[in-house]
Order: sequence, then C-alpha cells, then structure tokens
Amino acid sequence: MPNIQHKPRPPIVTMQATQPTSGSKISAAKRPLPTESTKFIIGSGNQKPTKISAAPIRKHSDIFVSRLDPHVTTEMLKTELFPTLDDITITQLTTKHPTYASFHIQLPLQNLNEVLEPSFWPEGVIVKRFWGRLQPGMSLNSAPKNL
Repeated sequence: MPNIQHKPRPPIVTMQATQPTSGSKISAAKRPLPTESTKFIIGSGNQKPTKISAAPIRKHSDIFVSRLDPHVTTEMLKTELFPTLDDITITQLTTKHPTYASFHIQLPLQNLNEVLEPSFWPEGVIVKRFWGRLQPGMSLNSAPKNL
C-alpha cells in the first residue's frame, strides 16, 4: 500500500457564548486563515506599453435615512438634495409603520462628509452610516432605483 501524505488542514475554531440562554451552548465556526496557495496578487506596473489596464475603482458609501414624511419618494430626494450627483442609488425601504419613510442611499465616498452634516438634512430626519448589505426583503420595490 503506497504511503500517501496529506496536507494538514487548519483547525476550525469554535466559540462559546459566555452566558448561554436556557442552558444551551452557542458555537460558530470561523473560517481558517488563508494560506499561500489561496492568496492572490495585484498587478503593480507595466513592463511594456499596452492598452490593457485595470478597471477604474469607484468607492461608494452607504447611508440610512429615516423619519421622512411617508409621501417622500426617491425622485424627490434626488431632485431636492442630490441634484448634482449622477452616481447615486436611492432605494426606499419597507418600514414597520406607515407614519414615516426610510431610504438606503449609496453615494460616492468623496461626498460622504457633506451628506453627514446635520445642516444638510431637514429638521428631525435621522441619518447614519449603513453597514452591511441591502437584503432583498428590505426594499419597498424589488429593484433599487438608480437615478
């Protein structure tokens, strides 16, 4: 029988909750750290002139806006608050109550500081950074409106 050597697999680390509820233990598996074979490289220069180049990087930032009047639409936000921005996506979100409207707004990163100023927004509107992904069930319409 031939002697076959296998590469050792990295161990899966489990975590336990410090305060389990009702006597149960919660555990979650962490992904092992990448190895040399799973890492990738990024090009850093040209050895000779070529017409090939990397795609341009467009950095975006996401914000969450809430407590707007329920009659406010994505088009109203675009025309009233963002008339000069072309690269912006506004998605109306579903709310728990029909007394207010909430939106997810994706805008260029260079405009984030201006938009996070309290004076940019009407009085009483809540604005904060949006972290994570926009889930399909979160939007009022199934597809975001790219304005």
